[in-house]
Amino acid sequence: MDKQQFLASGLLEQYVLGLTDQEESVEVEKWLRKYPDLQKEVDAMHEALEQYSLAQGIKPPSGLRSKIMRDIEANGTEKLLQVEPQVSPVSAQRSWVSYLWPVAATIALVFALIRNNGLGHDLRSTRSELAQTQYDCEEESRRFQAFLQHSATQKITLPGVTEGSTVAVVVYWNPEQKLAFLDMSTLPASPNPKKQFQIWADVEGEMINLGLLRQGESDTLQPIAYLNNAESLNITLEPLGGSPHPHVQDLLASKPI
Repeated sequence: MDKQQFLASGLLEQYVLGLTDQEESVEVEKWLRKYPDLQKEVDAMHEALEQYSLAQGIKPPSGLRSKIMRDIEANGTEKLLQVEPQVSPVSAQRSWVSYLWPVAATIALVFALIRNNGLGHDLRSTRSELAQTQYDCEEESRRFQAFLQHSATQKITLPGVTEGSTVAVVVYWNPEQKLAFLDMSTLPASPNPKKQFQIWADVEGEMINLGLLRQGESDTLQPIAYLNNAESLNITLEPLGGSPHPHVQDLLASKPI
């Protein structure tokens, strides 16, 4: 039985109303220990029951207070309180059930409100997160658009190095803003699932890593590092996670800048 099945069983409400037997009470307490949020619901239902009893003038069974104090002294506050009936179990159940059904309805209503309030909070939180995500995406889109339209942004196309290659990887390079992006839609898929592309800048004969190119993001502009004194841009195929130095034998594309 999972949490939803347990909630649907009605045992939690019966537990609050004192209608569960010892085995059922043990089962309920197991779920309460497993899910602290259920204990909060039980506390709320206990309060609703108390408020209802006060409003209706319902008196607890005689001897209940002394029984509670004896059980607390003997067993501590965590042990389930079992009130011994002063009459036969059948007649005791009838006397209690005669007014517990309205209480049960009240408890069920409170229980539903608690859950709905929780769901409402979750829904409001989700909507807020979605709105923030949409705003962030729109801001990112505006930022990219402004970058692409900036007068200093250069479009650099890196051609494939192998004979007959149709590769043409596009990089946007802005010396004034010192920003650079690679158009992932122009990058081919890695021919090896255990390898990924990495971009490098040639600076005075030394290859400087500008970043790993993430696979599966074909519709985005990926930011890469910008270097003022870069002489060329080069893309190689490297093991997953990248390499400290490029494997020039696996060069995909290159272009002086």
